[in-house]
Amino acid sequence: MGAVRELAERLMEIPGVVAVTLGGSRAGGVVHPNSDWDFGLHYRDAIRSDDVRALGFEGTVVEPGAAGRGS
Repeated sequence: MGAVRELAERLMEIPGVVAVTLGGSRAGGVVHPNSDWDFGLHYRDAIRSDDVRALGFEGTVVEPGAAGRGS
């Protein structure tokens, strides 16, 4: 879980981010070969998706408002 904590801490350094939430199939405790983690960023005013991508981690970054209810 160290990598998850490291990523969450780095996400908190992005301008505008006020909280990071964790979800996904791995967070629920059920792990399969294709299980994943989902990170939700709660922010004030605006956030730049490129700031998230610039961290260099593998995965998909969606634009604000493009994923799910309430995003």
